[in-house]
Amino acid sequence: MSSTVTGVLHLLSWVLFCVILLFLALIGRFYERKAYERTLYKLYILPIFLYLSAGVVYAFGGDDFVGDLWGDALLTLAGLITIGLVEYLFTTMMGGRR
Repeated sequence: MSSTVTGVLHLLSWVLFCVILLFLALIGRFYERKAYERTLYKLYILPIFLYLSAGVVYAFGGDDFVGDLWGDALLTLAGLITIGLVEYLFTTMMGGRR
């Protein structure tokens, strides 16, 4: 495969992951409206933007999937934010119980 095709496939995989994050945001929005508890669903746009930005950096950077400083930094930041948001949503929906 050429590097362009590989880059586009990588970008499409990140788009698919961002669609999954969008569904999590919609679940948080639904829960916030029905249970009247804050879920921070609007903040999911931040990791979605960061993942897509990292995908563009990797898709059109011409390098391998790892090793690019900006791409790795964007993925790390997006991952940490995603972990925090998902943990907060889970704890909120479970009523503070684990």
